Amino acid sequence: MGSASASSLPASAGFGENLVLILDFGSQYTHLITRRVRQLGVLSLCVSGTAPLASLAGLRPRAVVLSGGPHSVHASGAPTFPEGFLEFAAGAGAHVLGVCYGMQLLVQSLGGAVEAGEKQEYGKMEVEVTARSSALYGEGEVGKRQTVWMSHGDEVVRLPEGFEVVARSVQGAVAAVENREKRFYGLQYHPEVTHSPQGMETLRRFLFDVCGIKADWKMQDVLDEEIRTIQSMVGPDEHVICALSGGVDSTVAATLVHKAIGDRLHCVFVDNGLLSKLKGVKDPEMKRKIIGREFIAVFDDFAHKLEQKIGKRPGYLVQGTLYPDVIESCPPPGSGRTHSHTIKSHHNVGGLPKDMKLKLIEPLKLLFKDEVRKLGSILNVPESFLKRHPFPGPGLAVRVLGDVTEGNALEVLRQVDEIFVQAIKDAGLYDIIWQAFAVFLPVQTVGVQGDQRTHSNAVALRAITSEDGMTADWYYFEREFLVDVVNKICNNVRGVNRVVQDITQKPPATPYIVYLGSHPYGPDASAEEHARATQSHHDLLGSVLGSKQLAKDAILYSYTKNINGFAAHLEEEVATQIARQIRWHINENVWSCRHPDVVTVMASTMLKLHTTRSWDFMDMERDGQILPDSIWKHGRFGQDVIIANLDSGVWPESNSFTDEEVVGEVPKRWKGSCSDTAKYGVSCNKKLIGARYFNKDMLLSNPGAVDGNWSRDTEGHGTHTLSTAGGRFVPRASLFGYANGTAKGGAPRARVAAYKVCWSGECAAADVLAGFEAAIHDGADVISVSFGQDAPVATVASFLQEPVTLGSLHAAMNGVSVVCSAGNSGPLEDTVVNAAPWVTTVAASTVDRDFPNVVTLGNNAHMTGMSLETTTLHSTQLYSMIKASDAALASSDPAVASTCPPGTLDPEKVKNKIVVCVRGGDIPRVTKGMTVLNAGGTGMILANGEMDGDDIVADPHVLPATMITYSEAMSLYKYMDSSKNPVANISPSKTEVGVKNSPSVAAFSSRGPSGTLPCVLKPDIAAPGVDILAAFTEYVSPTEVPNDERRSEYAILSGTSMACPHISGVIGLLKAARPEWSPAAMRSAIMTTARTQDNTGAPMRDHDGREATAFAFGAGNIHPNRAVDPGLVYDLSKEDYFVFLCSMGFNSSDLAKLSAGNFTCPEKVPPMEDLNYPSIVVPALRHTSTVARRLKCVGRPATYRATWRAPYGVNMTVEPAALEFGKDGEVKEFKVTFKSEKDKLGKGYVFGRLVWSDGTHHVRSPVVVNALD
Repeated sequence: MGSASASSLPASAGFGENLVLILDFGSQYTHLITRRVRQLGVLSLCVSGTAPLASLAGLRPRAVVLSGGPHSVHASGAPTFPEGFLEFAAGAGAHVLGVCYGMQLLVQSLGGAVEAGEKQEYGKMEVEVTARSSALYGEGEVGKRQTVWMSHGDEVVRLPEGFEVVARSVQGAVAAVENREKRFYGLQYHPEVTHSPQGMETLRRFLFDVCGIKADWKMQDVLDEEIRTIQSMVGPDEHVICALSGGVDSTVAATLVHKAIGDRLHCVFVDNGLLSKLKGVKDPEMKRKIIGREFIAVFDDFAHKLEQKIGKRPGYLVQGTLYPDVIESCPPPGSGRTHSHTIKSHHNVGGLPKDMKLKLIEPLKLLFKDEVRKLGSILNVPESFLKRHPFPGPGLAVRVLGDVTEGNALEVLRQVDEIFVQAIKDAGLYDIIWQAFAVFLPVQTVGVQGDQRTHSNAVALRAITSEDGMTADWYYFEREFLVDVVNKICNNVRGVNRVVQDITQKPPATPYIVYLGSHPYGPDASAEEHARATQSHHDLLGSVLGSKQLAKDAILYSYTKNINGFAAHLEEEVATQIARQIRWHINENVWSCRHPDVVTVMASTMLKLHTTRSWDFMDMERDGQILPDSIWKHGRFGQDVIIANLDSGVWPESNSFTDEEVVGEVPKRWKGSCSDTAKYGVSCNKKLIGARYFNKDMLLSNPGAVDGNWSRDTEGHGTHTLSTAGGRFVPRASLFGYANGTAKGGAPRARVAAYKVCWSGECAAADVLAGFEAAIHDGADVISVSFGQDAPVATVASFLQEPVTLGSLHAAMNGVSVVCSAGNSGPLEDTVVNAAPWVTTVAASTVDRDFPNVVTLGNNAHMTGMSLETTTLHSTQLYSMIKASDAALASSDPAVASTCPPGTLDPEKVKNKIVVCVRGGDIPRVTKGMTVLNAGGTGMILANGEMDGDDIVADPHVLPATMITYSEAMSLYKYMDSSKNPVANISPSKTEVGVKNSPSVAAFSSRGPSGTLPCVLKPDIAAPGVDILAAFTEYVSPTEVPNDERRSEYAILSGTSMACPHISGVIGLLKAARPEWSPAAMRSAIMTTARTQDNTGAPMRDHDGREATAFAFGAGNIHPNRAVDPGLVYDLSKEDYFVFLCSMGFNSSDLAKLSAGNFTCPEKVPPMEDLNYPSIVVPALRHTSTVARRLKCVGRPATYRATWRAPYGVNMTVEPAALEFGKDGEVKEFKVTFKSEKDKLGKGYVFGRLVWSDGTHHVRSPVVVNALD
């Protein structure tokens, strides 16, 4: 919930002497206090609890209410009122009432004590008045009880001087306090909610009897004051524009302003068609912002025309912004982020451009909807307008989930709306229901209409009841009504065969994960033990909610196999109450323990997908022939290793997953299955041995993203990654003829399993964790994960609140290797994600294959680009060129149009021309080409910006196109600027192999250092991730661009998503060749045998041509054949990871839960730098530092000697410098000491290396040091 900033409110002159301020500290009920006070006839305003004191003092409040909130007063960063607030209140004679958190904050600030309660109180409770005389409860009420709504875990245990307890809960906790002399009061419950039946009486007594406030706030006074304000703001000869939609808000606003200034008001109804601006836009927030910008553009244009007509340009714009709009578009205090809990960016508030020329007049910005209706009644606005339902968002655009321009979605929505609303009117329900509308869903369903099976669209009906639109409940229709409406829609609206009802509340609850560590039982636990674990989850949550049945209804997943915990649909305050009970020692925040089993509570977040020749390039074959020392032969092609892929599912019909050449039955240890029951679901064979889906979290968080209850891949990402890791050999594979050859998975004889946890490009945290648990329990040897957070984990304290980190830890504890993509946020530093030391984190590199084409300019200059286009230009003709910025529509910003977003180019300027589009702008590259094609363009040149440098990617464009480097782009612009008629031609692309200076690091590949764990080098390794050919879904085009009807069984994609499964496949081969190795040993073997040179013998380059560093490629580019026999490995056990967590600050209590009671932190915790990792990082060298490592022999006995190249400005020594191994499995320890050189400090991170060699094996480790002193 948000609150208006005090600085955004008008001057206090019009507020009178009876203003009540509500200081918002983040409670979901804060706005209700504002409402209740107004209902009592008193003006109240909700402002941020952390607003500057001067802003609050300027409002001259008679009383101040401190709201509740989800925080503990002991938590780091918990919000508090501004310094000097209490002194101001005392000096100004203002009364202060603290509610819940507000009471605790008040008590603690005045010298009292607040501690975690013995028993938390949440839900309906009884309180008993304990004082004979009380300001809040009156005289003679002692001993009387009332039911109230509580939600707190902390409680007041000692009062400040001068306070007395006037009520307690039946459990004995302090429920109400007073200090009449100082005018301070507190309630440990919510009097504003309907669950506290006598709460309004308590508020009434506080306002009128205690504060002496008069109920003098009347709508007529509001009207008179607003008219005076508008008349003083708008000069006598100035004109005003009003955005008039015909809804309640704009109609009342227009009527009010007209009453103030008469005919100098000019109303505008916008009906210019926004479809072209919304083409390709799916995000509702982006739609709101685009519509906001376009509305302002229309108003600016109207103002210009009006100026020509009347000789004076209007300077003001009237909008019907309401108080809920202001509140919902502003952030709550204590969030630590600007808009962390913003419900929506209202098109009247958050969606307006910063450079808007018109000044705003918002006469209703302090009113709720019902108050606006009362004001309209005074203004004699016709009742037909006042009773109109609120318009649900800006136009129909946000009610089409997905691209509003696809198909006939708008027409379908209009027809459904008309039937639904008319039925409500016919039933006499229109005035009872607050708002009713339909939503077009971006899914198609199979249904029966008449006697025919149809494949058509689904729509959702939404009807709510509310007082103010900020909280709402769904309206319960009788069955007969719904049957009648559904029949009318399906029988009369062409293209709809399914209707659902949206029954979520506003604000909705959120999925949270309550993590409890590990189970005491092992992988072979019985069904009874799993059932007892589920029961314990019900008991724990039931103790908080007050009902075991409520707990059962709320829980989405009970993690009972290897992860201990549950995901549940909870309100924020419930989750906070559970989290508040954790004994937490990180950052010295010590909270007492109510639920001793809880390790952490995390809100579900969305993770993003990190969207062949490569095996030949890695020397596993040569010219299609498998080499004698190939890891494929050593690892028996991954025979019977099981690779699980957490991703977007699988396209089972692909030839990469047939079992024609599979030898033997499915391994008996496999517990998984193909569980789809839907038509066209995924079925198993001896190759594809498992397919499961997890979508409970996504169905709550973003139901429109779910395309069905099945494991089938409808986006292609999961099929591509799974086939790269473990697909069989498929000859004659290509994408539209490009990269023709045999498609190969890394472990072609491995068994594979698909776990669909990602939907429409996003992966919900609770679903991801469920996928991890299932894959571990089913018996996977390797888990491949090509998705992750948008940004690195922010703090050490939140490290275990990230689902991939948590799920992969349990995998490592069970001996399962987890391989993750590093992310696609490069080339910026500190962008690497999935950086836990128990996962192998993979960067993306190029291969020696390109798909070049040539741009020929009119001056006979040539420049080489890259593309996978399927159409070509006439080879002898030169075509006119135009920059996209010069081809912008009149209504489009040229700077925005330069990146070719949908609907920004003028067809008259683009027709039959090659358009030069700038890379970036968050517009998919192939979508840019579709923009040019739709505008009538002949071809496209995609030009890199400076940051993109020389990094160019081949895409399957829908028209003749190419991508060129930044330097080539500069030459192109120079030519175009010097020519009156610049012309060019784009040649067809070709497949070229043997490209020199390969590999290099891809620009998009995320970089280290890891800001959360700077002592662990991430990424670990680089692997091919650019232009990778692998299997794909035939559900959509390889471009995934709407209206592209091309289909292919194989696709060429780029991303760290594509690099990750290369390593997964290699680890599958290592598992087959060296089954006794741990996941850490396999990661070590891959890292210490990696290459750091390209195919010319030069150091690997970064995307810009400069030498790449370990922050870009980790230990280097993978060389799989060497990894089978590395000589030595840096091994790690789960106990080593537990010690590392102790070093991070997690305590023995936490580790006992993680280890099911089998581990406690050592008395002397080693530094994090001593984790036995194959790379060495000293992130803050001050004079001198020593790190320890252990090497394990995994080959023949030998003596290994150390050589090293010290980082610049650092002295480096290794002790001992020789290690003699007498047998396989022997472990030896060594230490590396670093000393900084005084005159060479301040260079930032510098890089070196350490090599142990016996003459045959070379065990290489990157060394990274940041010398500070």
